[in-house]
Order: sequence, then C-alpha cells, then structure tokens
Amino acid sequence: MPPFLTSSYRLYLYSFLYLALPSLIFIFGWFRLAISLPALGIIGYSTFLFFKELTKFSNRDTFTLPPARSIKLLLISTGICLFSGIGGFTFQGDAEKHYSMLYDLVNQDWPVLYISDLILEKKAFLNYYFGYFLPPAFLAKTFNIHWIDDLILVWSILGLYLSFCWVLKLANAKHIGWAVLMLLFLGGQDFIYATLKLGLNHIFTDKPGIWEIYIAEVNTVCVFHNTILRYPTNFYAVSWAPQHLFGAWICTSLVTDQVIFRKNIRNIGFIAAFLPIWSVFNAIGLLPFLMVFIWKGFRKFLSFQNLAGGGILVFLVGTFFIAHYPVEDQGWIWEYIPFPQAMIKILLFLLFEFGYLALIMNGYAQKSPYKLIWQISLITLSVLPFYVLGYFNDLLMRAAVPSIFLINVVAVCFFYQWKFKYKKLATGLVLFMVAFPQLIAIGKHLPGTIMFHAAHGFSESRKRVNEGKSLLQVTDAEWFNYQYFGKSDSFYMKFLAKKQNLK
Repeated sequence: MPPFLTSSYRLYLYSFLYLALPSLIFIFGWFRLAISLPALGIIGYSTFLFFKELTKFSNRDTFTLPPARSIKLLLISTGICLFSGIGGFTFQGDAEKHYSMLYDLVNQDWPVLYISDLILEKKAFLNYYFGYFLPPAFLAKTFNIHWIDDLILVWSILGLYLSFCWVLKLANAKHIGWAVLMLLFLGGQDFIYATLKLGLNHIFTDKPGIWEIYIAEVNTVCVFHNTILRYPTNFYAVSWAPQHLFGAWICTSLVTDQVIFRKNIRNIGFIAAFLPIWSVFNAIGLLPFLMVFIWKGFRKFLSFQNLAGGGILVFLVGTFFIAHYPVEDQGWIWEYIPFPQAMIKILLFLLFEFGYLALIMNGYAQKSPYKLIWQISLITLSVLPFYVLGYFNDLLMRAAVPSIFLINVVAVCFFYQWKFKYKKLATGLVLFMVAFPQLIAIGKHLPGTIMFHAAHGFSESRKRVNEGKSLLQVTDAEWFNYQYFGKSDSFYMKFLAKKQNLK
C-alpha cells in the first residue's frame, strides 16, 4: 500500500497541518513580506523533508482507523465540544475573553492594534498565544465574518478528534470508550481532598463557613490553595481553555511517536517549534522532554528541519512574545504559602493529582516503551509547583498539559493489560470522582441554557462572537492587560510587524 494511503500517514498529515496552520497564518499575517516569505520558504522545505522521511517508516506502522471508528470519534468530539460551550450554544468558561479576542481578530487588521487610555500604555497590540483562534479567524476574515461561530466549533471538533486518534494509536487501544474516558477524566482527585479536609473541618471544628467553602470549591472543580496549586483536568479544560489543550496534545503525540516508535529525533525540534503560538506554557512543559531527547542523541538532532525550520519559527514567535508586558505576579511558592505549610501542601497536591496513579502504574511503566517519557513526566509535574507565574498561576496549569497527557496515555496502556478482576469498576470509580465536580460545574448551566433557547429560539439565542465587544471593553484590570497586550515600542513592532498607522 502506498504510504499516503495508510491510516498512520493520514493521521500524521492531518495532525501536522492542524498544528502548523496557526504558525503559518501568524507569520503571513503579522510580519512584513520581506520576512514572512523567506521564513515560509524555509518552513515549507523543512516540511518537505519531514514528510519525505515519514514515508520510510509508514509501511511498518500497523495502526488502522476504520471508518466506523472515525465516525464514532467525530460524534463523541462533537458532543463534548457542544456540551463544553464551544460554538456558543451553552455555557463556556472564559467565553467573554475568548469571544472578545476573536472579535478583534476577525474585525480588525493584523497585527491588532489598540489605542486607549484604558490599557497600560496609550498604544499597544494584541500579544497572546492565540494559535487556536487564528485559523477560524482567518477563514472568517477571508470569506464571511459571521461564519466565525461555526468555524471555531468545527476547528475544535477536529482538534479533539485528532487527539482521540493519537491516544488510540499511542496506546494501541482496541476500544474507544475507556481510552476516551481516561483522556478526559483521569486526573487529580481534588474532590476527595476537599471532602477530607473541609468536610472533616466542618464536623470537628467550629470554623464558620467551612461548608460554604466546600460547596464553592466543588462547584469550581476544587483547588488546593486558591489558584496557586491546581492542575487542570482535561474535560474541564475543554470548556475553559481549549487553546491550551488541542495543540499541546497533538504536538506531544507527534514528538512521542517520532522518538519512541520511530527512533527518530531529526524532526522533533521542528515539530515542537509550532507549539509556542498555541501556548507558550505548553511549550515550556514540553521542553524537558526535548532536552533529554537531544542530550541522548545530539548529532542526530542536527538536521535542516530542526535547525533552520525550527529555528526560524522560534525566532519569529520569540520576538513577538518578548514584546509582551512583563508578568508581575510571580515568585517561589513559599512567597505565597508559608514555608512549612507550602511543603506539606505540595506533597499532598502531588499525591492527589498524579501520585496515586504513579504508585499504581509505576511497575508497568518502568518496563514499557514509555519508561523514559514516564520518568520525565513525573519529574516535570513534581517540579512545576515550586514556582508561581501569572495571576492564576498559568505556568503550573498549562505547562503540565504535555506530561498529564502522556501519563493518561500510559494509563490507557496499563488498563488494557491490567489483570485485576474488577478493573472496570475500580477505574470507573476513579473517573467518577474526578468527573463529578466538573460535571456539576459545567452541567449546572445546562438546564437554564436549554430553557433560554426554548423561550428565545435555538439559533437566535446563541452567543455569537460578532455580537460581542473588543478586549478593550472587557476590563481595565492590570492583571488582565498584562495577559493580553504587548508594547508598541518593541523590537517586533518597530522592525518585524506589518506596517500600520498608530494614530
């Protein structure tokens, strides 16, 4: 069979296009032609070399994805995205911010420039990891701005579908159900922690408001210490931060498959260089893996696509993000939590978030092909909590995504070879305890939304991007402006950005 007809080759092709398209649009739309055209030429040639090498391995790959399975995965992906509020039919977390950014991307020229006394300086520009939003925004700008709501939904469905396909491939999973459930729901047992701590405090102490705090934490998917210690669970993050999931999952999958199953690191730097425009924090979380892989095979890493293709991507995206306003909310964990309490809380956090999984699966993982990746994941997740960066500690939540994804993949592998008689019951209980607060937090909005749609008409009552407002009108809070805006006098704006008039 020709390589391009195999399921594996097609999955690589679609995944690479999905991962790379935001960077290509970004370079073309946000940089001067004298810079973007040569850069796109280098990236194009690197892509040619990548797929030329890929054909050498495709015939050895036994992964198949029959049409019936694809249809099931597409239906599941569609249902999850709709339930999570993507597309505007029901509640979606952080929708106001995301819709406002989409509004600006669709309705303003690129780069998106702002002139206002409400922001940190009178002149600024949109500076955010907006890779997830760029392809739908570009298509809407090109064809019809009113398509944006449907385009972001379709784009999200494709991202989740490809992620599910990769879990099936990497775990060699024969059945869809458990693999999908474990990717979405396997994670931190915050609910159990909140129940033990706050529930017992409510019973044995006279502290006022404990029960109210417990209910509040369950309804916000329970956090260990406000927003300082928190790993996201994937199902909840699909609603609140899809921009930090789909690109990271697909990029991590491509890199993992190249290293573990194809024994090839000639492309991993090139692949990984497409991730920062999706999420800088995701890229930071992938960096420990890249460093170890490069250390173990430095000479093999020295390829045109890694050095030239990956290099030009890192340079252009790097100059863009260097223009970002500095993040003032940062410091060591003990600057936020008193030192003795911080260490105890971190140990409990690590135990309830992924430690319980590590204790169960470590014996299997150490003998599996994922041994090295498993070890890097555990170390990365253990180190991340010690430094806080961002108003909501985005570093911890988002840099953890690649490692959590890989632990979930190993968990799927472990599940299918686990000989425990009641493994389905045990796994189901674990997943339910993770899912319960998430389903409450997202699902509590569903009845009201359905009633609202019934009263006002399903299409008419849909939340739409072009009925929203600009980012400038969301809030004038400094932490918000630090998150979304960049400096107009930066190197990027002076020498690299497309020319526009800042009046």
